[in-house]
Amino acid sequence: MKVKNIVVSSALILASQMAMAAQAERIVSFDYGSLDTLTELGLSSQIVAVPKQTLPSYLAEYNTDKYTDVGNAKDIDIKAAGTAKPTLIMISGRQQSHEAELKKLAKVENMSFDTKDYWKNFSAQVEQIGKQFSVENKAKTALASLHSKIDALKAKVGPNKHFVLVIHNNGHLMMGNYPVVDQVMGLQPSPIPAGVETKKRGNRSFTPLTPANIVAMNPDVLYVVDRSVAINKPEEALDLAALKQKLVKLGGKDIKVSNLNPGLWYIAGNGLESVYLQAKEVASAF
Repeated sequence: MKVKNIVVSSALILASQMAMAAQAERIVSFDYGSLDTLTELGLSSQIVAVPKQTLPSYLAEYNTDKYTDVGNAKDIDIKAAGTAKPTLIMISGRQQSHEAELKKLAKVENMSFDTKDYWKNFSAQVEQIGKQFSVENKAKTALASLHSKIDALKAKVGPNKHFVLVIHNNGHLMMGNYPVVDQVMGLQPSPIPAGVETKKRGNRSFTPLTPANIVAMNPDVLYVVDRSVAINKPEEALDLAALKQKLVKLGGKDIKVSNLNPGLWYIAGNGLESVYLQAKEVASAF
């Protein structure tokens, strides 16, 4: 009986050690959403490098010498990533053009997902990360907690609220699409007025808006994401006070204007922490 117990115990120890070895990684995460999900799941010890130059303030704990700086979210430093000796590199759509080069350093996972069914696909990604690193229960608990907190925020906002979200870039406003506002928080997008056209530039399409367009859309709240600030061009930042004055002058005095955290919205997102922080900002406008 003793021999059998020793054999079983040894097998369990070996299995445990193998499981720990299998989940241990040296991760370079160019994707801030994945970085904050890994952090929330207690996996920050496996992070070795991050793009510090556009690091959002809510991830400031990674702005230390402990982590290698691999550039910014768009202009990545592949050489620096190599010096970190990664075993896993996480990317988003911004770094997709560098995927082949990065694969020469380590295995690469593209963390982009289809946002048309945001909750479903976001939750699936969190659960997959939990499974990959053997913290499935933590992932499920974190998702359940997030859903509960989001429900509380939605209750404070109330039903039938309409919004317009614009991205500002060097004096220009264009419609932005962030699923946290409509799919997660349940706000309704205001209809686009007649005469407003979507334009194409290469493979990208965008819909320019003027203050007059926004007043015609008559939202309860106008959310603003300032790209100029997000990409470290404060000299091109939107004059929010001037925009508010224009809206009032054009008849939009009842439109609430909410300036969203540019690093959180334009640079980050799609993580356990960032989704909650974005939802809080959506609700705070009310």
